[in-house]
Amino acid sequence: TGQPTHVDGADETELQEVVEALLAVYPVDDGAQSEFRAFAKAIGRERIRWTPSWQHRDVAVGNVLTHRGALRFLDWEHASARSEPWFDIAYAPGALTLLAQRQDDSPSVRDAGLSVLCMDTWPGRILHQEMERAWRHPLPLAWAVALVVMSTALRRRIHGRRGWTNWAELALCLVADREFRRSAD
Repeated sequence: TGQPTHVDGADETELQEVVEALLAVYPVDDGAQSEFRAFAKAIGRERIRWTPSWQHRDVAVGNVLTHRGALRFLDWEHASARSEPWFDIAYAPGALTLLAQRQDDSPSVRDAGLSVLCMDTWPGRILHQEMERAWRHPLPLAWAVALVVMSTALRRRIHGRRGWTNWAELALCLVADREFRRSAD
């Protein structure tokens, strides 16, 4: 699908609420909390407007097949017409990081993220290049990735799904770990 659905527009306050909701359920130290609050404030200073649209909301390796040269999506249980139009593309770095963590049996989301998202790794370069090429949304790509990771953590927690803390830990890296942000661009 991916076609816009006519619904009321949305703005930056919805994005700020995602940051606040994650802070309410995922304990972080004072320094990280300050970084999250600064991120929410930065979002609030921008005029980010969009029209929600259909998004799959779970574009993970097991939910995507190639058929006759085109991608086909399976498992539409999390799809929504009220999604941010950038959700699926911004979901890719988080899904790739957590796949790498499982594949490498890495004890740390941070280490897995650095192994696939850093600009000095081939997956990081390719992912960054392709995402930048396709990016046409009213907020910086890095912000969208962090917000999608946060909302995925929250959704998984609400539905009682395992792994929500891994998504929250990745959000922590994306927002509050300056070395990680610098390396992963």
